[in-house]
Formats: sequence, structure tokens, C-alpha cells
Amino acid sequence: MRTRLIYGVVLLAFFAMGCKGAKRPEGMPQLLPVTLVITQDDNVPLSEAQVTLSPVGSGADSGWAVGGTTDESGTAIIYTHGQFAGAPEGTYKVFLKKTKITDPVSYEEAPDDIAGFKRWETEHAAELAAKLAKSKAYNCVEPVYTSVNTTPLEINVNKENSRFELNAGKVVEVEIKEKGR
Repeated sequence: MRTRLIYGVVLLAFFAMGCKGAKRPEGMPQLLPVTLVITQDDNVPLSEAQVTLSPVGSGADSGWAVGGTTDESGTAIIYTHGQFAGAPEGTYKVFLKKTKITDPVSYEEAPDDIAGFKRWETEHAAELAAKLAKSKAYNCVEPVYTSVNTTPLEINVNKENSRFELNAGKVVEVEIKEKGR
């Protein structure tokens, strides 16, 4: 009985260790911690922005997706493949995306179950379509900062540099026009 208990505890410990975090992909380089603080002119934090790091030249390993999302203070903790904290050493172009939608369609009153949701969506289709037609979408970052080809933002991730403060230009709201409209 005691032996079974010991085996059970050991087996449970192995399962707990295995479930703690995702296994790093084979060949993933060492990741260094990276924090970005992104503001716009007048030190306005750029909150809820998608941050993407794109490797420059051969200094950074280009086979890994690297990025994060800023919080309300404009701070983004950078992850590789969305789950491993940090980025491989190297130089990166930093580009940003933040979209604001006026009068977004709300699904708060919709049921949680799939069948109920589909029924609710069908019953409210005309109302949802009308609201969607009136809504507008805006880019909240100057266009120069939204593409890897045009962004002037660049960082060099190494053991000495882990925190970067970047300015993403003016606070803007550039309406996104649908193609064909």
C-alpha cells in the first residue's frame, strides 16, 4: 500500500511538472527578457496596441514570431510564439497596430451556449447589421509606424538592454475606409 502511495505521488509530481508550461520548441534560441514602454507625443501611453518585432539582418533569429500587447500604461512584455517570455538576441524593427471601433456591436446579451447564440444572432440580425453599418474603424497610430517597411522604431535586444522606451508619434485617428466604398 505504501509503495503504491509513493508511486502515485511521484506520478502526480511528473504530471504537475509537465502541465506547468508549454514545452519549448526544438531549436528555439535563448530568450532575453524584453519590456517596451510605448508613448505617443506628450507622453500619452499607447494602450491596447499590438506590438510586433521583426528581425533586422542576420543579427536576430528570423524563424520566431515575437511580439506583445501594451497595457493601459503603454507597457508591453514581449513573448516569442505568444507564450515564451522574451525575444532572441538581435536587432528588431518595431511596428504597431491599434484599431478603435465606434459603436461596436455588443454580444453581452447573447446566450453563452452555441445553439442559443445562433438563435439570438438570427433574431437580432437586422439590428446587428444596422449597427455595424453605422460603426467606423480608426487606426490610432500614424501610418509610418504600422509597417515593418516604414517604421523608424528599432531596438537591439541583448543581455545589457531589456527595457526600451519608444515614441510612436502623434495621437491620431485615421478612418479606415472599406475597399470599394
